[in-house]
Amino acid sequence: MKLSCRSFPGVFLLSFLLLVAGCASKRQVSVPQEKEAKPAELGSEAYHHYTNAVIMEQEGLAAEAIREYEKALSYEPLSYDVRMALGQLCFRLKRPQDAINMILPIPDKNTDTYLLIGDCYQQLGRYRQAQGAYEQALAAEPDNVAASYQLGRLALQQENLEEAAGYYKAAAFHSRNPDLYEQAAKIYARLGISDSTIACFEMALKAGGSNPALYSSLAYYYSIADEIEKAKQTLRKGIDIYPFNARLQSYLIDIYDREDNIDSTRTLTARLLEMESKDELAIEHLGLMLLNRKHFDLAKECFHKALTIDSSATPPLFYLGRLALEAGELDTAASYFRHLTVVDPGLPDGWINLALIYDRQEQSDRAISLLETALDDVTTERDNVYFLLSQLLAENDCQDSAVVVLKSIIAEGGDTIRALFNIGALYESMDKFDKSVEAFELLLTIDSTHAQALNFLGYMLADRNVRLEESLALIERAIAQDSANGAFIDSYAWVLYRLKRLPEALVQIEKAVTLIPDDPIVIEHLGDILYALGNLDDALTAWEKALTFDPDNETLKQKLSR
Repeated sequence: MKLSCRSFPGVFLLSFLLLVAGCASKRQVSVPQEKEAKPAELGSEAYHHYTNAVIMEQEGLAAEAIREYEKALSYEPLSYDVRMALGQLCFRLKRPQDAINMILPIPDKNTDTYLLIGDCYQQLGRYRQAQGAYEQALAAEPDNVAASYQLGRLALQQENLEEAAGYYKAAAFHSRNPDLYEQAAKIYARLGISDSTIACFEMALKAGGSNPALYSSLAYYYSIADEIEKAKQTLRKGIDIYPFNARLQSYLIDIYDREDNIDSTRTLTARLLEMESKDELAIEHLGLMLLNRKHFDLAKECFHKALTIDSSATPPLFYLGRLALEAGELDTAASYFRHLTVVDPGLPDGWINLALIYDRQEQSDRAISLLETALDDVTTERDNVYFLLSQLLAENDCQDSAVVVLKSIIAEGGDTIRALFNIGALYESMDKFDKSVEAFELLLTIDSTHAQALNFLGYMLADRNVRLEESLALIERAIAQDSANGAFIDSYAWVLYRLKRLPEALVQIEKAVTLIPDDPIVIEHLGDILYALGNLDDALTAWEKALTFDPDNETLKQKLSR
């Protein structure tokens, strides 16, 4: 038995996820810098050129400053202060190798020296040498924040997450920098170390973190650790500090709803919607959460609120359209999807859903015309438009045009496998057997394990009573991938019937009937096999049952009239 070739358009599911720690942030964290050392005592000539260089550097005269530093070095060739000043200038001018050459001869290197060497090696992309320099800086000064921070960054680049978290945590401890605690927390989250994640978020707040996302992140990790009361307390504390933060409110509503506290869910949602919040994404997220929990009235209110903040926001338009469509309010749904095609014509979802509405309103010509227009604008997921268009054309007796549309998918490099499958099925429905076989054979050269194509082609050959051994092999390959598929088992029974292996065919068709007991084709096949075995009464019973599922089947009527 061939599977249905009817294809339906994919509808994207827009969702706004919790902004919780999942990966380490790439943003730079402000790290306290060490104070520059005061120049050691220089000879008068060296000091004269050194001070000239400093003045010129401050005035943006880099080339002149370099010449003056070099003159100072001609008098004091190993001066720490002159070499460090010139090295720092070269680094700022993105001449890291010159900076390194200037710094390396310094006899008594210290933390600042090693930090600058590490920065230069980073600028050169020589990360292993940079790591070595920062490690020397940390050895010289174990509580140096900059060295720990830079080592953390390098470890993170190399995906050494546990090491990176340790360095960030050390830098945070010595600096009391909440951003660094947050960085460490996010890395621990990636590692799945819940206790350390929670501890670092707690420290970030204790260190004076002023980001409301810290409260939501901490609450999230409390909740997945089943510390729900702590999660609620954290969110309430955040709301006390940021009373108009819609995101914190929506997360608290989420927790109450998961506890089936409907009264609190409704009360807090109403309060949030009354706020003068401009956080459209947070309200949109809340609407989606309520929609998934089947609070359709509250979800609609959230999406309407999101649209008052941004009338061109695509997710609220999409979901309001879907809610209206499922409620049978076709005109209302059409207005939302029509608006969606205007605000984001490159998105397929407005066009596809609007076409589906026209089709339900028995305006198939209008639906087809709309999808043809959509192809002038849609830039993403164009396959979905093509597949629906081909389906509507086929349903309106325009199979040749439907095939042309499916071939456009292949020409554009889209879902070739699905397109070939649908082309093969269309040709079979048009009684173009050779073209159908050609499409399925081409598909199987691309994906030799495509179970549905193996079954479809195998069944077609068996139904035509041609190439039966090949048909048997194809269907057996399909069954090897899905041995409980009733359609595949029916195809297997049918090719065995064609091969006159009737007892085996009966075993397989009875198995298929148990898997899909209300399919008229499978039941008709049962009758055919029973009839071939000479069991006329049971064959008649099977055909009569098949006719109850497919009362207009003339072939069944003819069999029963014999």
